[in-house]
Amino acid sequence: MANEGAVLIAGNQWLGGQGVPVYANGGNYNTRYQCVELPQGRLYPKFGWPRVYAAGNGGATYIPEGSPGLTRYNPGSKYIPVPGDLVIENTTSTNAYGHVSVVDYTDVSKGIIYAVEQNASANGRVTYSYNGSNYAGLSSSRSVRCILHAPSNTFKNPATYDTIKTQYGITRSAKIISSIYNEYGNAPYKTQGYKVLGSLSSMVNKAVTITQVAVTSANNKLYQFKIDGNSYWADYRNFSAVDNTISNTAMNRAAKVTPSQYDEYGSNSYNELDYRTLGSTKSFSGREVTVLNLVKAKNGGTYYKFRIDGKDYWTDCRNLSLRDTISSETTTSRTWRIISSPYNEYGNVPYNTAGYTLLGSLSGFVGRNVPIHKVAKTSGNNTLYQFTLNGKQYWADHRNFENLDKTVEDVVYNVKLVVTPSQYDEYGNNPYNALTYKTLGSTKEFAGRTVQISRRVKTQSNNTYYQFTVDNKMYWSDYRNFK
Repeated sequence: MANEGAVLIAGNQWLGGQGVPVYANGGNYNTRYQCVELPQGRLYPKFGWPRVYAAGNGGATYIPEGSPGLTRYNPGSKYIPVPGDLVIENTTSTNAYGHVSVVDYTDVSKGIIYAVEQNASANGRVTYSYNGSNYAGLSSSRSVRCILHAPSNTFKNPATYDTIKTQYGITRSAKIISSIYNEYGNAPYKTQGYKVLGSLSSMVNKAVTITQVAVTSANNKLYQFKIDGNSYWADYRNFSAVDNTISNTAMNRAAKVTPSQYDEYGSNSYNELDYRTLGSTKSFSGREVTVLNLVKAKNGGTYYKFRIDGKDYWTDCRNLSLRDTISSETTTSRTWRIISSPYNEYGNVPYNTAGYTLLGSLSGFVGRNVPIHKVAKTSGNNTLYQFTLNGKQYWADHRNFENLDKTVEDVVYNVKLVVTPSQYDEYGNNPYNALTYKTLGSTKEFAGRTVQISRRVKTQSNNTYYQFTVDNKMYWSDYRNFK
């Protein structure tokens, strides 16, 4: 801790170099270098500003009442404190005198009031929250009562500028559109050196070329544009792409990366003005991705937003092959024979659905009998069977399999019979030999009922099945359940 009377801040280190020394209290809160001493004894007399005097108990919190020559601004007044102003703090349960500090400067862009003080902080500096002029201390024990300003004080806060966070070059055709943010200048808005050069209101519908994109520390997005041979900067909301978006549809589809000659990917849909090339889809070739959005542009382009490795990018639709979705899936339990087919590849999941990998060809297994477990139909109008081969389960096109009990006759029938359940009493949704047959119940439920028989199927194994109607619903059952 600095000794009492030691200089914490030299006069040339604050108030634009025109301050007075800020002294330490050495841990002695009864020091002569009280908080009020700084403005009252030295700073305000130096500039000939009105007297600083504390009324009431002599504490700093009563300076407003004792200093009528100073202008008072309460929290919420919209006043921005300037260098040399006084920050008056409220009393607390442990401090009946309050406190005063002197403003060094205010940075509105950061929302901070920087100040100096005596008889408080170890380094002589303190900050407050500007908070839209709702001045506040950075702790509950240091609340702000008001700001006091000397009318003859001409100090101003130093200029603060936005900085550029991101900037990159592009080449895009655009036209100027009507916008309330229509000023343009020589540099990105509010960055160092920015000057307003005019309004774009008189240039609406003119063609321009966008050459750069910049995003500032205030999160303003600006475009540099070229018109009539000159380059300027303006808010992005003053421009419309020539190849504008006509639709943007949300999706959630799996896809495989299949790079085309248009292989680049970027930060936005390619037709957007601030599109930025980030790389080539060749770096993801063969990878599975999720397509999140589909954009169609005025000039006919189609672009996908896709996610890979937890990041989102955009690319031409020709670089991604959408996977099919499964529209229906049913279970079964049948043994069928593998036959020769030009569609003989098999994989780990239904063909061209999410995660599909080609594992081999069934051409070497023709004639083998295999159990079928599932039937799936996809959005690509493909029908696939899940089967077991050599102890492992795979998926292949339905045209690779032959029913061991094929239908040899399927005729229209028109006769009424009585339900007389046999030992083969179950009924289902299709003839029993069909791969998609599903047991629905027992004909014992309908025993003695007269039903309409509408079709008869005979199979290669000499089995016969009837399609019958009961209670306005159609089912199939073994012919031995009817007389």
